[in-house]
Parts: sequence; structure tokens; C-alpha cells
Amino acid sequence: MKEALPLAEKMLREHGGFYPYGAALDRNGKVVPVSASDGKARPAPADLIRLLAAGFEEGAKKGKYQATALIYDARVLDPSSGVKSDAIAVALDHRENYSVVVYIPYRVESGKYFPGKLFATKGESRVFK
Repeated sequence: MKEALPLAEKMLREHGGFYPYGAALDRNGKVVPVSASDGKARPAPADLIRLLAAGFEEGAKKGKYQATALIYDARVLDPSSGVKSDAIAVALDHRENYSVVVYIPYRVESGKYFPGKLFATKGESRVFK
């Protein structure tokens, strides 16, 4: 997560949003970026999330990854304020049956990124079955 999160924060500061992307810890312990494309100039984020998740699942089956991180923009109920908020979502999966989604609520004003208090929920354990 530490390696993958800065890109989303940078894109929010510079562009006010970002497309879903990923990162993986390969079998040698190196963090590698992971992207997806459906060939469209402006793909639907949900389509990219599905493509990234499928790629992670296939890579996990082949033993390419120890862990994966899928980063996307989400809308969540911020437990610290009780208000709906935009959030960076980081879906983390590990081959040792660990799955969690970390949310970082945020707001962007005048090109400045203001993160809120992060929180986590149990993940779906889709990647490493």
C-alpha cells in the first residue's frame, strides 16, 4: 500500500481524480505496477477494476504474486463523520489468506488534497483462492 498510494494522491492533487490501477508484490519481493486497458480512450472505472482483478487472479494462480493492491476511487460512509465521502480505496490481498480494503476519505479543494482518517473493512479474498 505504501508504494501504490502516492500515485492516487498525486493524481487527485493534479487532476482531481484518477483511474483504477494496481500494484503487486512479485515472487521475488519486488513491487511492480499493474495496469489494465479495455482499448477505450475513456474506459469505465468499473471495467478497469474487473480487468485488474481478473489479471491479479490469473497472476496468483500462476504463482507470480505474493500480494496485490487494487487502487480505485470510491464513495463511502466515513465512520468518523457519518457523512458520505469520496475515498481512495486500496483492496489488499495476500497469498496467506489476508484480504482487506483500506479507505482513505478525502476532499480536493483548489488543487489541494486533504486526506481524512483511514479505516479498513474485510476484503473479498478473491485473488488468492
